[in-house]
Amino acid sequence: MLISSDSLSLAALQQFPSDIATALKTVRGGAATASDCVLCPQCGSVALNDLTPPIELFQNTMLLGTIIPIVANGYARLLKMIDEETNIAIAAGQNKTFRFQDYGGFFESQHKLGPKCPCDAGSISFNSVEMPAQEWRRTVCALLRIDVHGYEQGGLKHKGLKDLITDLVSLIFLSNTLRFGGF
Repeated sequence: MLISSDSLSLAALQQFPSDIATALKTVRGGAATASDCVLCPQCGSVALNDLTPPIELFQNTMLLGTIIPIVANGYARLLKMIDEETNIAIAAGQNKTFRFQDYGGFFESQHKLGPKCPCDAGSISFNSVEMPAQEWRRTVCALLRIDVHGYEQGGLKHKGLKDLITDLVSLIFLSNTLRFGGF
């Protein structure tokens, strides 16, 4: 099941959008697919409790080894796009409009948290805020920082790309240990 999601995410990431909001959603979608793959109860790292894990575990691990670097490259491309757009706005003396929901909210999977999510309470006030270009850059980069480094505060935890890489390394190590009896 996740193999097809991995393939679709891979295709979407290879056709990188030219606007920041769509590109951010594409990169976040790839990261979410990778996260779902690692956390899948049937074929993710949880399946390692089984002495004979399903072949999907190994197939997904291989695809994750492809998708995660592409997602990381997507974030790097986004930073470059943000810098370019900021420089254009500064040169033109224009403000930028920050649309919290257009960028996917606090993090891509925010809709899964439910209505009691503390980060969602103030999102309406940030849905369309005009600000100086440099402030817009800092704000959008703060969202990217959460995506890459994760977030944990007040009982709310979001695994970042760095956490996924750590999980992938653990998944590879554990699957090799189970399959080959160690190194």
